[in-house]
Amino acid sequence: MTRKTKVAKFPLSVKLGAIRDYYSDGSSITAVARKWNIVRTTLSNWLKSCPVDAKELSLPMEVIDQYRMKHAELTNEEILQKRISDLEQALAYEKMRSRAFEKMIEIAEKEEGISILKKRWCQTVEALRSEYPDVTVETLCGLFGRKRQWFYKNRGKVISERQRRKLICANVEYYRWLCPRIGCVKLYIILRAELGEEITHGRDAFLHLLAEEGYILPKLKRRYTTDSDHPYHKYPNLIQSVDAKYVNHIWVADITYIWIVGDVLYLHLVTDVYSHAIIGWCLSETLEAENTVKALEMAIQTAGGDNLCGTIHHSDRGSQYACYAYVDLLRKHHIQISMTERYNPTDNAVAERQNGILKTEKLYLEDMFLNYEHAKLGIEKAIAFHNYQRPHMSIGMKIPMNVYRYEEPGKNLWKKTNGCSCPDEK
Repeated sequence: MTRKTKVAKFPLSVKLGAIRDYYSDGSSITAVARKWNIVRTTLSNWLKSCPVDAKELSLPMEVIDQYRMKHAELTNEEILQKRISDLEQALAYEKMRSRAFEKMIEIAEKEEGISILKKRWCQTVEALRSEYPDVTVETLCGLFGRKRQWFYKNRGKVISERQRRKLICANVEYYRWLCPRIGCVKLYIILRAELGEEITHGRDAFLHLLAEEGYILPKLKRRYTTDSDHPYHKYPNLIQSVDAKYVNHIWVADITYIWIVGDVLYLHLVTDVYSHAIIGWCLSETLEAENTVKALEMAIQTAGGDNLCGTIHHSDRGSQYACYAYVDLLRKHHIQISMTERYNPTDNAVAERQNGILKTEKLYLEDMFLNYEHAKLGIEKAIAFHNYQRPHMSIGMKIPMNVYRYEEPGKNLWKKTNGCSCPDEK
């Protein structure tokens, strides 16, 4: 009678531990068998009977351990099938979750009027790079349907919406400090050139932002003062049907008042119509003609010539412009004299408009000028900003002094109505 050999039974944890060590450590079968105190042949049989190869299946051994310990009665094939089923369910759930987020973004974009996916994908890719360092930039960009080149092109331009608004507001505050009543469209033109359209966005969006931040200015009423009741000769209107064709073709002159504490000052201006540059000015405490003559002398000096025979000087019928001293200076430099035929602001619209721009955008401050010196400093700053920084709609959004000095081509856009007119600046 043959005696049966008793076969040793090993717990599942021993089998899995030996198989794991064999695949993970790269040790030989003999070394692993000796480590676990089992026969080499037994380990070989375990390896043959176990279809799980961690290297080929790319599954962590912990997954196999978990399923083997929980479902010891299942075969290896059943374990893998259940794992596949669980993964498919998890994938379907993640797809639904991803679609839910996409739908939420679509609704937010529609109701809030913003473009999240279009403007924030680059920031998202930048954030994901730190979370998934092993994933290529091309793969991350592909999640949003973008190319890798677009990411590197735009990454330096990306700022948050809060940073963008803060940057715009800071610049608006600066230019409102330079020119307290400069219009919002002018600010848009200036900041679009300085910051770029990716910061300012479109004009309407820019104006909407300024409205939300409280930067829209109320309109102010204008005041008119002119005394044309004098004995001097009144000249005809020479620019009734004439457009300014070049620099120093037509000059317009006017006088406006500037309030100071307890008194009033008078600002005498001479403006080149073609470029809208203020080429002569004088601030005085009286309306005496000698101050008006000083403004004209500055204009002649700015024009840089004694003979200005191609120039037409146009003004209202104020006594300062019709007096002998002023007329003699014009004739000395061969400048033709033109005046309005009746008191109508449209007959001297460019000069009137220049007064309005300076006063409504720059000189109507909450606090009045303290004295003459204080007012003169403010007006010097206002005229410098007007000539060298402020774009003008009537010359194609160019800078006046750039046009006057032939650095930029002029572009007359003002409407011709009666005499020399211009559109409302905004």
